[in-house]
Amino acid sequence: MEISINVPRSADIGRVRDTLLQAAASDYVLNDPAPLVRVESLGDAAVTVVLRAVVKSADWSVARSALQERVKTEVDTALAQDAFAPAV
Repeated sequence: MEISINVPRSADIGRVRDTLLQAAASDYVLNDPAPLVRVESLGDAAVTVVLRAVVKSADWSVARSALQERVKTEVDTALAQDAFAPAV
């Protein structure tokens, strides 16, 4: 499954990757192959990042919903704490 999010262009992509991989730590997500995060596109003000994770077919619908909710919560928290700001 893939979940795409937009983060500010100024975001530290390493921190974004860590946050998304943390969100993917779920009973639904298989460890093999491991989840991965890639930059999908660069916009003028935002970067689109995609989380790719493999889940069992039987769990797909529930897993997608749970993972999307978890990604949103983790990203919202990180943005509110300015956790994606580039390291100085």
